[in-house]
Amino acid sequence: MTKLKERLRRLDWGNHLFNFLATLFGVLIAFYLANYQENRRDQKRLEVATKHIIAEIEKNLESTKNHIKKISLQSDALQIFVNYLDDKNDLIATQAQIDSFMKKFPGFYTLKDKKAINDSLYNWNGDLNLSFDFLGVSDIAWRNAQGMDVLHLMDFKTSSDLYGLYQFQTEAVTDAKKAIDILKNAMSEINTQEGKTLKEGIKQYQYQLVLARQFEEALSTYYANVLKQVKES
Repeated sequence: MTKLKERLRRLDWGNHLFNFLATLFGVLIAFYLANYQENRRDQKRLEVATKHIIAEIEKNLESTKNHIKKISLQSDALQIFVNYLDDKNDLIATQAQIDSFMKKFPGFYTLKDKKAINDSLYNWNGDLNLSFDFLGVSDIAWRNAQGMDVLHLMDFKTSSDLYGLYQFQTEAVTDAKKAIDILKNAMSEINTQEGKTLKEGIKQYQYQLVLARQFEEALSTYYANVLKQVKES
């Protein structure tokens, strides 16, 4: 027992304590550096994903606005066109009216010939040229961000807004496509309709255009709001 006490007394406790603390400090520093590097990599992945999402939303917003303009133009053209139709399905208008219409809505109607009714009115013959283009938007950057597992690194409001936006985008595009499909069917029927039923067919067509535009206008507003949120986060 005495020998053990003597040995313990001879140990350099200060040196042992210093070595122990140095080792512990080294482990803590290594852990901190590893954690710091991992956080930097996570932040870099988040920055890349966010940048691509912002670019995607900006592009989708531009595409939606352009598509809305196209839909609105067709809707406006139909509103004027249907007023020129008489009960016999004939397009009756003056030369000035047709010239004005063709200038405002180029490509909407292809004139073939005309037959004079009186000094000012003509019976015009031609074809409607209606477009059925679908709205083209993307969710690739969003799906990539999910695959990169970085959404949990965003603040809760931003990630929630993005989830809501892309879910609404899917629903809005689906609803708009349904409206366009109905438009196609309505157009195929319009060409075989006569008299007042043609006007009814065009009005149904126009109604579906309005629905599609409403879906896309709501989506456009959603894009703008979330884009602002993401950029400020």
